[in-house]
Amino acid sequence: MRYLVVISRTPNNYCAGVPDVPGCISTGSTPEEMKVNIREALEFHFEGMSEHGETLPEPTARAIVVEGYNAVVYREDGGWKAFVEELWPIVAAADTPERAEALFRETLPAYIGSLRASGASVPPPAAEVFFVDVNLPVPA
Repeated sequence: MRYLVVISRTPNNYCAGVPDVPGCISTGSTPEEMKVNIREALEFHFEGMSEHGETLPEPTARAIVVEGYNAVVYREDGGWKAFVEELWPIVAAADTPERAEALFRETLPAYIGSLRASGASVPPPAAEVFFVDVNLPVPA
């Protein structure tokens, strides 16, 4: 299965998270190491879920580009949300992924405009998104 991963630069390394798999995160010294580590973290996470009889999450997250930022649209708590890592906690929430995306496309430019108008700095786009293929565990 293919899962969307968001990679961010931190002061000391890179970190990644998988919107479809809350709590599955990893770090690495380089983006390449980070990609290997997040694949291993997903496989380990899924093995544990399988051992406990938990249902593995379906990959539903998708990426869009808004104002040059990689935005993520993902399912959460029965609805859909959209966000940009660099401008967290600005989030659009709706009942469908299309509506969450549309709301975010409306909201983000206005938010960036208000930051600029107030003299606040606007962080540059930096987060990357990519998909990782994961071999799901075979049920016992």
